[in-house]
Amino acid sequence: RLGKAIVMSADAETSEIVRRRLFEWGGLPDYGRRVATEYAEWAMEHSTSLPDVDPQTIRERFAASYPFHPSVLSVFERKWQALPRFQRTRGALRLLALWVSQAYAAGYKGAHRDPLISLGTAPLDDPYFRSAMFEQLGNDRLEIPVTTDIVGSSTAHARRLDREAPDTIKKARLHRKVATAILFESNGGMTRDEATLPEIRMAVGEPDLDIANVETVVESLVDCCYFLIATPPNRFRFGTQPNLNKVLV
Repeated sequence: RLGKAIVMSADAETSEIVRRRLFEWGGLPDYGRRVATEYAEWAMEHSTSLPDVDPQTIRERFAASYPFHPSVLSVFERKWQALPRFQRTRGALRLLALWVSQAYAAGYKGAHRDPLISLGTAPLDDPYFRSAMFEQLGNDRLEIPVTTDIVGSSTAHARRLDREAPDTIKKARLHRKVATAILFESNGGMTRDEATLPEIRMAVGEPDLDIANVETVVESLVDCCYFLIATPPNRFRFGTQPNLNKVLV
């Protein structure tokens, strides 16, 4: 086995290092440029509902992080780097390698093909990925919340809500994506262990998505999920203790 230590410093350097380590990277393809442009235009159109959308740099952000959504790479810098067990280089690359592998396999098998690898598409149903994620978090206390509220069985709340949702939400697997994004945004850091509504919109938003559906999905998840905690104003996180009132209902 070969190992090479690298230091992830600036955001632009981080994305370039990740791409060169995980892919046979020969530059941004034309398809990737079109996808980045479409996502950037969507973000600018909804800039008042999203965090930190700079019209001068948003196109470069999406192009620089392709095939990842910018939120995927930035969550490690914004939230996870404060964790004692998180390895900024090896830990992030290991998670992303498993992530890419699952995305490629899903696309090859004819499953959903997302234009970008976003926070909501994290393969939480894969036990190897969950194990690697919990290793970086420093504990596996979220195993039951993940398998109960997001994935793990056909009765997991996010999956069930997607099956019962209107076609536009069901096709986008929006309940699962939103719940997964909340998990990553709310359980990585020590300074702010919560996901805000603008962060969730940014993480799961895409050109064909009606942004109003995100808030609808969040409300449905809050009503049903045992471990999802909502605190005003519009902040959400997954905890380790179930809401007994929801369980009884």
